[in-house]
Amino acid sequence: FDRVMYHFGNSHFHQHMFPLLDSVPGVVVLHDFFISGIQAHRDVHAAAPHAWAQSLYSSHGYHAVNDRYTAVDTADVVWRYPANLPVLQRALGIIVHGEYSRKLATDWYGPKAAMDWSVIPHLRVSAEPSNQEALRRQLGFGLDDLIISSFGLLGPMKLNHRLLQAFIASPLASNPKAQLVFVGENHGGEYGQDLLQTIRGRKYANRIRITGWTDQKTFRAYLAASDIAVQLRALSRGETSGTVLDCMNYGLPTIVNAHGSMADLDENGVWMLPDDFDDNDLVTALTTLANDHELRKQLGSRARDIVRTRHAPQACAQMYFEAIEQSYDQAKYGLPGLLSEIANNHIQDHELAPLASCLADNFPPSPRQRQWLVDVSELVQRDAKTGIQRVVRSILMGWLENPPQGFRVEPVYAMENSTGYHYARCFTSRFFGVPDDWAQDEPAEAWPGDVFVGLDLQPSVVPAQQPVLQGWRNRGVKVWFVVYDLLPILMPQFFPPEAQIYHQRWLESIGQYDGVACISRAVADEMREWQARLGTPRERPVAIEWFHLGADVDASALTRGLPTDAPKILDALNARPSFLMVGTVEPRKGHAQVLDAFEQLWQSDFDANLIIVGKQGWMVEPLVERLRSHPELNKRLLWLEGISDEYLEKVYAASSCLVAASYGEGFGLPLIEAAQHKLPIMARDIPVFREVAGEHAYYFIDDNSPQVIAEAVGAWTNLNLIREQPKSDKIPHPTWKNTANKLHQLIIKK
Repeated sequence: FDRVMYHFGNSHFHQHMFPLLDSVPGVVVLHDFFISGIQAHRDVHAAAPHAWAQSLYSSHGYHAVNDRYTAVDTADVVWRYPANLPVLQRALGIIVHGEYSRKLATDWYGPKAAMDWSVIPHLRVSAEPSNQEALRRQLGFGLDDLIISSFGLLGPMKLNHRLLQAFIASPLASNPKAQLVFVGENHGGEYGQDLLQTIRGRKYANRIRITGWTDQKTFRAYLAASDIAVQLRALSRGETSGTVLDCMNYGLPTIVNAHGSMADLDENGVWMLPDDFDDNDLVTALTTLANDHELRKQLGSRARDIVRTRHAPQACAQMYFEAIEQSYDQAKYGLPGLLSEIANNHIQDHELAPLASCLADNFPPSPRQRQWLVDVSELVQRDAKTGIQRVVRSILMGWLENPPQGFRVEPVYAMENSTGYHYARCFTSRFFGVPDDWAQDEPAEAWPGDVFVGLDLQPSVVPAQQPVLQGWRNRGVKVWFVVYDLLPILMPQFFPPEAQIYHQRWLESIGQYDGVACISRAVADEMREWQARLGTPRERPVAIEWFHLGADVDASALTRGLPTDAPKILDALNARPSFLMVGTVEPRKGHAQVLDAFEQLWQSDFDANLIIVGKQGWMVEPLVERLRSHPELNKRLLWLEGISDEYLEKVYAASSCLVAASYGEGFGLPLIEAAQHKLPIMARDIPVFREVAGEHAYYFIDDNSPQVIAEAVGAWTNLNLIREQPKSDKIPHPTWKNTANKLHQLIIKK
């Protein structure tokens, strides 16, 4: 075909056009901006399984997919989201009937979304002159009746009840010549029954009628016979009211409200009420037009002239012709034209993959929102349930539920032994707790304006993906990484030898991009010092920023589950003072020193629990053997390995004091979590703990002696008895939503 044009509306009659548009490009006339109803229909009736979830994802992201599967009433989701972006991106050009549709595109997809759309009015053939007197008699009206009509199916979005209320409240209700007619089929539910109940039994009931469905001849007869038309709208989804134009075409003075596409109407040709009008506004319009025959005549005449000029078939046809030709001319120099040229040349099989990559790199879909690409490579492969994993889950959930303005959040992942990132669609569906059968983890693509955030810690994957990340950055993608700490380099004695090598290589790799966001000022200072001392020199130094972590449990993506002995354990914690350590059991955390201290305390008849929450880490085999064989194990020494976040919350609530004994930390998330539970803190006196907790923690000196901690426990206990211990609830801490927003802002501003 030389030219193809699709008329897309939110109707199941149009469902065949979705796959057709994929294979036969053409210009799309978008009659309804929202086409979510037909997408849902295709999915539910198995014409295109998963079409609704896929269109919601493509158009609006994961929060829309989550709504599709978790909403109590899926009809709410149909009304909430347009789900039209796949159609817009596949079209050679877009034609709409009003500026309101262009505004909706801007609202949903950004300021450039509808820049090249064509706005062409609905066409209308001029109404033929008719014998009004004969038509009135035919419809059962008197020649001197005042007929006020509203046309179209009745329903909440047509505000028929508002017209009925205004008529009843106006002097027209007591005027025996005033007739109110709803020309259309009544709503089949409660709304329609309420209308009938309002009318039934009233003294004016014989002057209010709902016609039911009418054929076209009868519909036109009412148009020709009426004196005033009222066409009100609410809950517009981008559709254009052809019925308003019918009224204007028949020279009817028409009352409308400035809602949706009706706000685009020429105010010289209609009586325009405010979008959110009150009953008095409508009563005034009705009574004024009812009492002023000359005003009705003038308004109707102007309306007819507008339709006959702006909506004339010849004028509209010319605009269609120009819009279609312009779209096809532009397509010659874009991807469609290039694909056509490629199709006319023989391409070798080995050339297809690099050709596809080249085309994808250079022709981003349009319109589109910029991507906020979040690397969750470690989380996709395994949830190590470390502090870093808790941070990644919580910030990721913050971004998914509240996407950065102008971006769609796309979790991605990569593997060490293969090149390129993939969209983590299956993982993200499971992360939300919704089905993933709609999703495929396709290769990730990035274009200018996108942002890549290395949120997860994957020291082996990032260097392996350097060619991909550098290629994205060269094309205008901003590349940032979150730095949790530099401890494998600054304190190598606490880590396996290979950890320092991997961390060094990772830091050198991320230092080649745009910036790093450190989880504390202390880490940022260490990063700057390391960069100055050992980093790769650059003409434009990598940006180094910092932010603090959040701790609101309700906004975190908590892991769930309690063991059968949880009640017994929690009772034991409540039975005596309980000192809690949270974190992977590794040399840096100071578990051995704390255990030594508590052994001294137990020997001196200090009756308290020591609770260790965390899985076994590295280089702690002697300590682990000591813990597992300790005479106080499961008595006053409790080791809870790999517990869920839900269980940890209960442990925090049942404990007396958090012991933060780490020799070094990037932030110290347990301090914030303890503060949220108003759990007092006893911490090693290191800079990052001072930064996070300030004066709201009890500090012991940074020394290896068990006696230091034993004395600190005793001193803290004495302060606690007289209620003079530092109060952790004064520690300032952001919500995870604020943390996610802060991280977004510091990346964007650079």
